[in-house]
Amino acid sequence: MDGLKKDSQVLVITTISERGDVSVWSLSKDFLPSNWVSYSPTVIDIGVFVGTIGLFAMGVLLFMRYIPMMAISELKVLLR
Repeated sequence: MDGLKKDSQVLVITTISERGDVSVWSLSKDFLPSNWVSYSPTVIDIGVFVGTIGLFAMGVLLFMRYIPMMAISELKVLLR
């Protein structure tokens, strides 16, 4: 039972210290809307985005090749 109590105390202490870290780091940054800069993607960013969409589409198309095309009426006959 002692080990469980020590474990729970360590968990509470680390949770509180993490909360402190988050608030300290967030207060150290400037969050004024006047200092915000709009994001403009680079050529590499656009290429990674397009490549990700292309790889996903290729995966979907390759997976669809192995799905058999069967009519629902045929599947109902098989289930009976």
